[in-house]
Amino acid sequence: RLEGALTTLREANSELREAQADLRAYPVPEYLAPAQEQGAIMIGVTGYPGVGKSSWVNAVRRVSSPNDPDFAELCVDGPTMEPQMYRFPAQTNKPCVIWDLPG
Repeated sequence: RLEGALTTLREANSELREAQADLRAYPVPEYLAPAQEQGAIMIGVTGYPGVGKSSWVNAVRRVSSPNDPDFAELCVDGPTMEPQMYRFPAQTNKPCVIWDLPG
């Protein structure tokens, strides 16, 4: 039983070292740092301009009115130029955010 626990511990340590190496090789972009610190689930929406990324962001969050402060602006004046973070209107104890990325 002890040998099994030691094997599990070695595997966990190995996985932790790999995760730390990934974090050094691929640091979290500055604009994602606040969400990461909260332990948020982050979903990135990417694609070509004008294909409906912002519409999808609104639909999946069930935000339909342009008058709603949580409404993701649609690209009428051009594509999204900066990453925009949107929260779900009703959050759970584990925050989930959607990033509307440039495109």
